[in-house]
Amino acid sequence: MATYLVPAMVRSLCHLLTSDIITDEELETIAEQFADTEIDAALSGFGAPFSVPPPLVKQISALLTAAVAFDDRFCQTADESRFASAKRSDARKLLEKIRKGELDLGTVADDPLIDVSDSDLDRRPDTEVFVGSELDWIRPTEARET
Repeated sequence: MATYLVPAMVRSLCHLLTSDIITDEELETIAEQFADTEIDAALSGFGAPFSVPPPLVKQISALLTAAVAFDDRFCQTADESRFASAKRSDARKLLEKIRKGELDLGTVADDPLIDVSDSDLDRRPDTEVFVGSELDWIRPTEARET
């Protein structure tokens, strides 16, 4: 089965997922095993599996694949990262809108419907302590589990 994924779309969602960290083939494997099967199950009455996937399906596949790939490469705990959680949530909301008829797969343009920047994720960590002027700040020492 051909995957719905365009690896460049995953890399545009997360700049940390470079080709040095994860190859296009690995991204396609993740997409085929996780993302595309979820999409096919959710959209089984809407033409899935798709021989030629609509642009929105490619975007949903990129979101789900980015979530799995990010957690696989960067998450050090069994818990899902905030990044992965946000991307999965975005993808599942889009799938639900399609199922409810709020989005039509046939009329969706190639324009991105997904805001790839999440203001909550772009902020500095909550553990920062500001001392002195706004430009001078330090991070407290944190203990990590081993």
